[in-house]
Amino acid sequence: MSEGIHTAPKPFVFVLMPFSKDFDDVYKVAIKPACERAGAYCERVDEQHFDGSMLQRIYNQIAKADFVIADMSGKNPNVFYEVGYSHAIDKRVILVTNSSSDIPFDLKHHPHIVYASLSQLSDELEARSRWAVDNPKELSMFTERRVALYVDRTEVLGNPLVEVEPFGSAMNFAVAICNVAGKKLAPVVFQCLIEVEGDIQDISVSHKDFESGIKLTVISVGDGLTRFLLDDSFRVLPNSWKRLAIRLGARVGGEEILKRSLRVKLLMEDGTLEFPFSVYRRPSKKVL
Repeated sequence: MSEGIHTAPKPFVFVLMPFSKDFDDVYKVAIKPACERAGAYCERVDEQHFDGSMLQRIYNQIAKADFVIADMSGKNPNVFYEVGYSHAIDKRVILVTNSSSDIPFDLKHHPHIVYASLSQLSDELEARSRWAVDNPKELSMFTERRVALYVDRTEVLGNPLVEVEPFGSAMNFAVAICNVAGKKLAPVVFQCLIEVEGDIQDISVSHKDFESGIKLTVISVGDGLTRFLLDDSFRVLPNSWKRLAIRLGARVGGEEILKRSLRVKLLMEDGTLEFPFSVYRRPSKKVL
C-alpha cells in the first residue's frame, strides 16, 4: 500500500438541529465544512434515505455517531429531547447556539459554542471537532452499540409502541437480540430479565416460534412491575441473532388488556443494557 494512503473510515458526526430553512446556512456554511476540515464527515437526518420512522432513524444515527453536534438555538424541544437521549447513552455532544440563554443551567457544563457569525462558528467548531477526532472517546458497550433489540420488526430505540399479533386473549411477539459487532468482534454473553407492567403471571418465553419453552424465575413483584429472569444464559456471535418468542396474557380479572409496557434487560459482565417498549393488540371482535 502506498505511503500516506488511509483506508480507515472517517469519524461520523450526526447533526441535530431544528427542521427549518433558517438553519440551512448554519449547517452548510459552518458545521459541515468545519467537520470536513477536521477529518470527519457529518450528516443530518434529512440528507439520508431510509425506511421506517424518522424518530427511530434519529435514535439509530445518534447511537452510531462518533460524536454529535447539536444546535440549541431557539430551544427547540425535539433537539433538547435528542440531546438528552445522546447523553443518556454516553455520547459525546458539542452544543452550539446563537444565544447563551438557549443553553439551560443543567447543560452549561457541557462543551458549547456561542456564535455571533457563521465564520466564528466554523472556526471554533473545527477546533473542537479536530480534538474529538484526535481523542476518540473510550469505547463502551453504550458508545459502541454492540447490541440491538427488535420487537417483531421494530427496533427498540427510545420507547416505541409496537402493535403485536393477538392469540386469543393473549399477545404474541418476537424479541430478536442482535450482536451488531461494531468495532469489537466478540461474542455477547448475557442473561435476560423481563420487566412487565402490572402483577402478571401469564407469560411464557420460548426459543423461536414457541419450539421449546424457557424456564422463568419470578424475581420480584412490586412497584407496579413483575420481573422474570430467564434461567437460560445466551451467547450470540458477531452479526448473529437470538430470537425469543413471547406470549403475554392479555386478561386480568376478566378484563381485556390491550396494552402492556415492558423492559428487557440484558445482564452482561460489563454492565446492563435496558430496552423499554410497549406492546398493544387490537380488541377482540365480539361474537353476536
